Amino acid sequence: MKPVIIVSGPTASGKSDLAILIAQSLNGEIINIDSVQVYKHFNIGSAKIPKEQQKGIRHHLVDLKEPADSVDAGWYIKEAKACI
Repeated sequence: MKPVIIVSGPTASGKSDLAILIAQSLNGEIINIDSVQVYKHFNIGSAKIPKEQQKGIRHHLVDLKEPADSVDAGWYIKEAKACI
């Protein structure tokens, strides 16, 4: 398995910007495990980073599910492992 760096913290603490800087410097990708950003159409209430601010870094587990879909920790584990 590839090494994984975890960036965590409270809302609006700069996690997305830091993750992008790390991904750029290591030629990495971002696996998002935000409980709201996985859903389509929730761009405003989730502080989802817009495509134009992702700076070409691939983001996984964003905009995958419809609002009516259910997601749990087991789903995140399975999907995140598949990205790694």
